[in-house]
Amino acid sequence: MANADAWLDFSDRNDDWLGRWPAVDALKRMLAADDLVTPMVLGVYGGWGVGKTSVMRTLQTALKGSNRLILWFDSWVYARQEEALWRALLLCVVETLRARTRHPDELHLQAEAYEKSKREFDSLWLDPNDAQRAAAELDEASAALYRSLTFTQKGGIRFNWAGALPLAADAALTAITAGLSTQIATAVAGKDGPTGPVAAVAKWLKGGDTKEMVKLFEREATERYVEQVSSLEQFQATFRKLIDRFEIGNKHRLFIFVDDLDRCLPEDAVAALEAIKLFLDIPGCVFVLGMDRAVVEQGISVRYKDLREAGFDSRAYLDKIIQIPFNLPPLARSQVDAFLHRISGQGGLRECSGLIRRAAPPNPRTLKRALNAILLILYLAGYDNESLGGLDASDASRVKRLAKLVLLQVCFEAVWKAIIAETTTIKEFERYCLDSGVSVSQEVKDLVASAGPRLKALLTADPTFNELNEEEIVGLLAVTRATAPG
Repeated sequence: MANADAWLDFSDRNDDWLGRWPAVDALKRMLAADDLVTPMVLGVYGGWGVGKTSVMRTLQTALKGSNRLILWFDSWVYARQEEALWRALLLCVVETLRARTRHPDELHLQAEAYEKSKREFDSLWLDPNDAQRAAAELDEASAALYRSLTFTQKGGIRFNWAGALPLAADAALTAITAGLSTQIATAVAGKDGPTGPVAAVAKWLKGGDTKEMVKLFEREATERYVEQVSSLEQFQATFRKLIDRFEIGNKHRLFIFVDDLDRCLPEDAVAALEAIKLFLDIPGCVFVLGMDRAVVEQGISVRYKDLREAGFDSRAYLDKIIQIPFNLPPLARSQVDAFLHRISGQGGLRECSGLIRRAAPPNPRTLKRALNAILLILYLAGYDNESLGGLDASDASRVKRLAKLVLLQVCFEAVWKAIIAETTTIKEFERYCLDSGVSVSQEVKDLVASAGPRLKALLTADPTFNELNEEEIVGLLAVTRATAPG
């Protein structure tokens, strides 16, 4: 059975395959405490594939309660849109509040969905008059954000050609020599070629009064900046009124889960963090942010690279935003064994799980990926679920050797590529791992040294390849190329 790369909600302890519930329970008790001082920001730190989303999703379920409004924001989804990430986050909060202005009685839901919605809604329901006012304020907040968007959307500088027509300019060359940016110069000359409409206007402008033209640009930029700031200030004021109307910080709490910040462009991730600090730094708000700390800190360093000489510290910057740091602990050997036991099923795959434990890092996503690749190769090699369930000794050895080759691809790509390129052989790697005193090429020594002990653990496990002839090894390599990296 193949395993999807999906998060696990292990609120049911029987589904806690990784032993993460104690951590979730501790976080829940901290964030649900009546005396928690808000606003509060929790950072769930961990590398790629270690299970941050599963921990956050389970915590989200555990925190559900009548006085808690909870929303989930997947940064990775919104980062692939042209919408600015910070603005998408704020709009998501606005729309979550909007959903609470309509009572379940208005939604014509099926009986079961109605009862569930009503239970969750009762404590945050506004009376009709308040709901109507809240809806208007939500519209106002959204409009303020969208007005801000019109001033910063892609398209470059908006030039007031009507005001420029009486002036003089010599198109792009004049603009550049006057000290204007390339973007302004392009706006003057036009992006549509020498015969386009903007270029035609540029030809209309003759003479040398470039300073007046520059003033037009400066005035345009200043007006746009002032309007943008005004719109964001309007959003902030309106949003605070909404928070008060829903009694967040008084009777209720707003929990905002933000996942995958480390998958976004550095400037987008930092802008989202700053939006949380600037716009949502409100009593009653609790944030749970999932990220790889090192990646986000690097993004902060990139964003503020001009301040490095002044002693800017990206770690201290992040610590100012996040009050509760939680580093997802690495999986213990017993947890890895239990996880592989659950996902490997029966038969031949179960026999391969020992090899996977030796070779793969204790990372749930890598473990599942390795197991899926092995399963595909075994199917391609002619096995099915029934035959894998009852292997004889010969087939068991073949299955394990195929698994070894797949694990080289997944966990030790440089070694795999050296074998495929025929600059060395798997037998050489195997001999050196079994006895570091044997004579092998420097390439083999260097690759084994860089791969570390996990490669030795894999290649020294039975069955070995030294028992096979070259033709047999070539046959196994041919089968496993189907899952090899490009």
